[in-house]
This record gives sequence, C-alpha cells and structure tokens, in this order.
Amino acid sequence: MALRHKLLLAFLLPLGLALGVSWAVHAALASSVATGGWVTHTLQVIAAVREQREVIQEAVAALRGYLISGDPRLLSEYDQARGRFGEVSQALLARVDDNPPQAERVRELIARFERWQKEVAELEVRAVQGGQPVPPALLAQSQEELGRVREVSEALEAAEQALLQERLAASEAASRRAQWLAVAGPASALALALGMVLWLVLHAVRRIQRLAGVAQALGEGDLSRRAPVDGADEVGELAQTLNRMAGRLEGAQDTLRHNEAALRSSLRRLELLPRVSQTLIHSHDLNQMLQGLVADVAAALPADRVALMVMDLEERRVTHTVRAGPGAEQVVEVSFDELMQGLTGWALRELEPALSPKDQPDPRESPEVQRRRAETGCGSILVMPLHYQGRKLGTLTAINRPDQRDFDEQDVELLETVINQAVVAIENARLFESVNQSEALYRGMVSALSEGVVVQDAQGHIVAANAAAGALLGLTPGQMVGRSSREASWRTVREDGSPLPGEEHPSMVALRTGQPQQGVIMGVHRPDGALAWISVNAQPLFHPGEERPYAAVASFFDVTEIKQTREALAQQVASLEAERNFESRLNQLSSLLQACLNLDEAGEVIAHAAPGLFEGTSGAVFLLNPSRNLMEVLASWGGPAPEAFSPEGCWGLRRGQLHWVADSRKGLRCEHLEGAPPASYACQPLSAQGETLGLLYLGSPQPAEAPEREQQRVMLVSDQLALAIANLRLRETLRHQSIRDALTGLFNRRYLEETLQREIFRARRAQRPLSLLFFDVDHFKHFNDAHGHEAGDQVLQALGHLVRSRFRAEDVPCRYGGEEFVVILPDARLEDGRRRAEQLREAVKHIALSYQGKTLGPISLSVGVAAYPEHGDNPETLLAMADGALYQAKRLGRDRVAVAEWGEGEQA
Repeated sequence: MALRHKLLLAFLLPLGLALGVSWAVHAALASSVATGGWVTHTLQVIAAVREQREVIQEAVAALRGYLISGDPRLLSEYDQARGRFGEVSQALLARVDDNPPQAERVRELIARFERWQKEVAELEVRAVQGGQPVPPALLAQSQEELGRVREVSEALEAAEQALLQERLAASEAASRRAQWLAVAGPASALALALGMVLWLVLHAVRRIQRLAGVAQALGEGDLSRRAPVDGADEVGELAQTLNRMAGRLEGAQDTLRHNEAALRSSLRRLELLPRVSQTLIHSHDLNQMLQGLVADVAAALPADRVALMVMDLEERRVTHTVRAGPGAEQVVEVSFDELMQGLTGWALRELEPALSPKDQPDPRESPEVQRRRAETGCGSILVMPLHYQGRKLGTLTAINRPDQRDFDEQDVELLETVINQAVVAIENARLFESVNQSEALYRGMVSALSEGVVVQDAQGHIVAANAAAGALLGLTPGQMVGRSSREASWRTVREDGSPLPGEEHPSMVALRTGQPQQGVIMGVHRPDGALAWISVNAQPLFHPGEERPYAAVASFFDVTEIKQTREALAQQVASLEAERNFESRLNQLSSLLQACLNLDEAGEVIAHAAPGLFEGTSGAVFLLNPSRNLMEVLASWGGPAPEAFSPEGCWGLRRGQLHWVADSRKGLRCEHLEGAPPASYACQPLSAQGETLGLLYLGSPQPAEAPEREQQRVMLVSDQLALAIANLRLRETLRHQSIRDALTGLFNRRYLEETLQREIFRARRAQRPLSLLFFDVDHFKHFNDAHGHEAGDQVLQALGHLVRSRFRAEDVPCRYGGEEFVVILPDARLEDGRRRAEQLREAVKHIALSYQGKTLGPISLSVGVAAYPEHGDNPETLLAMADGALYQAKRLGRDRVAVAEWGEGEQA
C-alpha cells in the first residue's frame, strides 16, 4: 500500500479530529519527498560529470597509447572516445540547463577539451604519423591543457556537491518539521488514530532519514552504501532509484580507476623519453650518463635490475659497466667469453633484441649460462644491442625476478627509442672524455705559447697572465696581475698613433658589450719606453644562462713585422681561397662524373661544371671517335659549339702535352680554331693509361700568360676528365661484352632469357601480342666440314649483320647457340611474325660470301614461329613451341617457315 493511502486510512478513523494535523504532516512529507527528488537529480548530475571525466581519461589514455606504440587501433579508440565525449556533454548540458553557472562551466569544459584536441592532440598524432618524435614542449603543453580541463571538471563537481549538501539539509529540515507537526497535534485526537499516525509518520521519517544518510555518503564518495528497500511506496521507489544510481557510480568509479592505472603506466613510459634526453644532454661524464640512463630505464619499465655494458669487441673486454634497480647488487660479474655464450652474445651477433621469458630454457644460451641464470634468481630477460653507424658498442640488459612479469614487445619498442638516443650520446661522451684528457695538455700549451694570454675579471683587472704576455709588455706575470686595462700607465695608442682610452681596450669592450673583439691593433709602451705593437683578440666568458660576462680572455702577439706584410698576406689568403674553391668544384665535378652512367650524361655534367672551374673562359671537351680520325664535341660552354676536326689540326694533340698560347696574334695557332680566335687559349690532351682519349680546349677573351698554377689546374681537370671518360668507356665495353655475342654482335642467350621474361610480363600487362622467331642455318655443318670453322664463323658474322639490319630497334635478335638464333618481336601478332620470318628467309638467299678465293654456297634458313598468348604464356613454353616449329620446318625439307602447333613444343 502506498504511503499516502496509509495516511488517508489513519485520517479517516478519527473522522476529522486530526484532519488539520494530518494535512500539515502530509504537506511536510510531500515537501521532503520533493526535496528527495532534487537530491536524486543532483546525484544524476554528479554521475554525469564523472562519466564525462571518465570519457576524457579514456581519450587521453588511447592517445598516449597511440603516441607510444603507433597502433592505429588506439587512434580509433581515441576517435570513439571523442564521439562519446560529445554525447555525454550534451546530456550533461540538458541536466544543468536550470542552473546557468553550472551550464557555463560545462560549456567551458567542452571548449577547453576541444581546444586541447585541435592545438595539441592533432599535432601529436601528425608527428607520430610523420615518423617524428613528439616534442617535449608539446607534451608539456598537453599536460597543462589537460590540467585545466581537470580543474574545470572538479570545480563543476564541487559545485554540485555543495548543492547536494544544501538539498540534503532541506530534506532533513522538512523531516524535522513533519515530526514537530505530528507531536504538536491536538491532544484531543483519539489515542488509536494518534498512535497510527505517529507510527506511520515516524516510520516514513526514519526511512527518509536513512535515504538522506545514504545520499550523503554517496555524495562524500562512499559508493558501497545502499538504501534499504522496505516497501513498494514512493520512498521504496526512491530507494531503488538511489541504489541504481549508486551502482552506476560504483561501476564508473571502477572503470575510472582502471583507466587511471593504464594512463599512469603510459605516462610513466612516455615521461622516460624526455627524462632520458635530459640525462644524455646534461651529462658529459660517460659513467654518470650511463648510470642516469639505466636508472631511468629501471624505473620506467619497471625492472628489478638493469645493466649497461660498453664493450671493445676487438680487444674482447668490457670497458664500462653500470647497474640500477632494486636488485642491482645481484648482477654478477662474468668474463667476456661467458657473456658471448649467452643472450648478450646472441644480441650482438644478430643485432636484434633478445627477449627471453621466465621459467623456460632459452636455446640461445649455453648450459652454463642457463645454470647461472637459475642460481642468480633471474626471471624474464631483455637484452638490447647498442650499435652506431655499423659499430657494435655494447648491450642494455633488463632482468626481472621469477615472481615478476615477463617483458613484452612494448618494452622492446620503448628501449629501442631510448637506445637510438643513447648510442649517439655515448659516442659524444667518449669524445668529451678525450677532450677532458687533453685539457691538461692544453693548459701546458697555453703556458708555453709565444703569444701573450691574460685573463681579466668583470672589472677589467688581470687575474692571470702567461710568461709570453709579460715578455711582450716588458713585465713579469706577477707585475701584471691586479692591474686594470683602464690604467693610464699603459699609455696605449691606436694604430694611427692617437691615444687609446682604457675604456676602448678590447677586453673592456668585450666585457661591456658581451661581444668578442678580434684583431684590434694597438700600441703599448713598455716600462723602458719602447712602443710594442700588438694585435689583440678578446673573448668574453659567460656563466650558463647569464647574459653579462663574468670575465674575458685576451690573447695578443707582436705585429710589427706583420703590419709590413699584411697586404702580401691578404693576397696570399685570396689566392688560397680561390684555390680551395677550385678544389671544391673539382671534387664536385669528379663526384658527379663518377655517378654518370654514360658519356652523354658526362657531357652535360662537364658543360655545367666547367664555367665554375675556369671563370671568364669558353671551351669544349672533344673525344676521339672510334676510327681515331676525328675529334667530336662531347661538351661545350661559353659560346657556340665548335665543329669537329682532325687530330692533326691541334698542336697539343701532336705534342701530347699542354699547348698554351698567351697571345693568339703571335703564338703558334692550331688549325681547328676557325674564324676569329680568342685572345689566348690552351689545348690539353686527355690521356689515360697511355692512350689519347680526347682534348680539353679553353679560350679567354684577354691575352694571358701561363702561370704554373694555372697550368696545374688545367692538367688536374684534364686528368679527372680523362679518368672519368676511360671508366665510362670501360663500363660500356664490359656491359656490351656481358650481353653481346662476340662473333655476331647479337645479344647472347643470357640476355635472351632475361628479356623474354620481361617482354612477356609487359605483353600480359598491356594485353599486347608478342612473336618469337627460332631459326638456324641449313646444312651449317657442311660449311664447317667443307671450308673449315673460320668459314663457318664468316657465315655467322654475315647472318648477324643481316639480322641487325632487318629488324626494328625494339626487336631483340639473339644468338641462341651454335648456328641457332632467336628474335623477340614485341607488339607483333602471329601473322606479323610469320611475315617477318619469310622476309628474313628470302633476304638470306641474297648473301654472297667467299672464303680464301672460293665462293661459299648459298645460305638458307629454317624458321619456327610461335606467339604469345596463342602458344604459351611463359618463356619456356614459347621457346619450346618455336623450337618445335623449327624442327617441323626441317622435316618438311628446310628453307621454309613453320608456325607452331600444339604438340610440337611437347615433342621438342
């Protein structure tokens, strides 16, 4: 029975005596129930806020997992969580639409989360998809933006909690009011009615108070509390609703705890990378850097013990060993040979990670290593090789106890990322140690320098000076210490002889501006009155992170003689710079020529590079043709391409050496210079291995003598050109020999097999036909027997020349072996192939040959024709079908063309 029905029954008994009191009690109870409904609404809002926070954490966890592993499924989970965030947020807005401040907070949270997605999350995803590491600055920005989202969510929940407390207080006040009305009723009410009313009211109040207590506990975070359901009335329904809400909140809390644990694990691993980067960047001591690295790895995996060993594999020894982790003391020192028998040796040999689970013998370890592994309490083991630019540096080993988890592929991926940074830092640290070892030697060198060196503090006072400084200034180092550059007693002067104020001393300028001063010429009067001219360099010194220098180092030397030779030196420097530029351009030309595949490419490279080698000139490179009777242009620059000429028309080629004409109006001029010759020119033969290959020609619009250095440049360039041309010709010759038959000049059998396979693939892909001719010389043995093998060779040479002249450029004529030949005809149908075969057979009959004064008999061919796809779709079948057709032509009387039919290839 519903509560209101019970109250109505109790009110009817006294027939109105307690009507007024009962009505007031009923109104108080109704107010309490209404207040309970508002409490339920507030709890639903709190549940929605927590659900929204859960969705945010799911999205962040999926994104962090994707950034670490690159798994596209995690990116899909991230997108799903984003969609759920929109749905949950809209539902939450609908619940708080009657509370403008709360609605504004929800909108702010949505805006901040969407800003995080656009300004941070999308950039992180693009970085991973582009194969780049996520910048630490972007990770820090992500943490900051998510922190702001979390602050808004917590503020929203706190406001709802406060509202919940207010509504609970209102519910309790309504309950107390109902109690007071029930007790203060008319004394004249009947005892039975009063007892029933009091019992019903008190019972309902106690139930509502229990509900209020459960609601308050839920609001404070105790989600294990449940409201007792002891009736089917309104209070019972409210208790059931409250219990369902508590169950949903408890489930959401469990999911939230799980996601928070996964997120902490992902963040802990993600934090390892910037932490390792900081360790590697700020540690120059190798041992300190390695110790910090293994400590970071042991904490991030986590692992019971982590050991890093740097090795010298040539000397078979371990140079550095560091350990970290709770069980680091259990790492046992073993010999280098024992290491090579275990997972360490396997990882270094294979350059692959060695992942070994616990409680399972690993065949990559020797029995002795397996026994030692069991004795030292080793569970799962992960060994990562360290190698850099082909050099094996050592290993990074992580070990867990038998009661701990096995390492997995995610640990391998994490350590691979760490190791990629670590190997570079290890190499840098080694270099840094070398620098430190040489620092003492450097200090000794400074003391022994003939150049003066002084160190001055921020006020310009000298705090240190070497002996050379005192000797140059006529003082001892002890007399110099404590003096300031501002002192007038130095009597310094500028290079023009005017006084140089102390504030303009290079050291003072460097201290004041923080900029180095280089090559300042100044004069200093020694105590004996002599004036010493010195060149001063001043370098400011800074503490890290500070903008003002704390000291300056000045070095100086006597420049009296240098001043006199400065102009000469400047000319030499310019000459050396030009020489260096020339060598750089020459090296670039040599590199490009080595990469050329043929002489045409080499000509383009030469035409492009030569103007930079010989500025202000025109020129050309000529090559001697195969007949050695004509010089042909390979490349030209700076003017129109010259004509080919006879080698006899060049004095350089005649003499076999450089021919330099300083003034073409007076000197011995070469015949190949047609028209108006340049004012001066040079001809340098290109020779390699005693053979003249061509000519390098240079022309200048101005008369110019031939200084020795210019002649050397010309010869250096000619040597490079000759070597490159010889190499390209040799490469072309070798390629020709590898695919050509020496006797006939046709392609050989190996080239046939490669090309036929490729042409069938092309025909299949383009759905085009292809024909194959297989022929040999009839009665060829007769030529060899009657006239000798040389006569037979002459027949084959003539046939090869005819075949080359009768087929298209895209056709592939080959000598199959002996007197047998094959021709591949791309894009030729079977009828086209038969027609071409007939034309070849007829053309052969017109070959007239003689050997040693004797006319060789007529030549005839038997030809077999097969086609793709009619007779086969692979090289073996087509050759077999064409060969079968050839034998069919032989059987039918020779000197004929036969087309393949099914059965002939199988018979052949």
